[in-house]
Amino acid sequence: MFEPLLEQPDYRFIYQYRDPRDSVISWAYNEISEGNVKGNVDFEAVLQKIIISRHHLTEHISRAREWFSLGDKVLSVSFEEMKENKAKVIKIIIRFLGISELIDVNAINSAVSEYSDLQYAGSLDVKEARLYKLKLVRCERGVSRAWVSGLTPVNKLLFKKIAGDYLIELGYEKDFNW
Repeated sequence: MFEPLLEQPDYRFIYQYRDPRDSVISWAYNEISEGNVKGNVDFEAVLQKIIISRHHLTEHISRAREWFSLGDKVLSVSFEEMKENKAKVIKIIIRFLGISELIDVNAINSAVSEYSDLQYAGSLDVKEARLYKLKLVRCERGVSRAWVSGLTPVNKLLFKKIAGDYLIELGYEKDFNW
């Protein structure tokens, strides 16, 4: 899809990534909230299917590695960095795009304070109505390290086998002892 644009000298890309363990938890809740899981909803089974499925985790990792390999045409930004300091990351993005002189820093700070995480969380209440009906309400939406309590020991082991090296590659882990 983007391949022809990659050859253009004036194009830049921003790739945002997240700890894949948190991503699979979000994907599982999303599959359920969108009605893609029929019948009795077993959250652990949905989560395990996503971890094992080629169409979710391994394909995601493969695409991410392609983006990372593109060098200075791509700015990689972690979800965790963005959550920690939105204004700083937005300024980095603006510099990367070469449009610093077009953007007022005060406008960035104002926008960041105006559009809070609480507003985002509130918007999810409507989107995730099906989760409420199934009593699968999650209090750790959009937070880092939700996987610590959200993955069972079995799913953690499975994740290590399938994507442990990727976690080390991204700097989320130093080894397989997590």
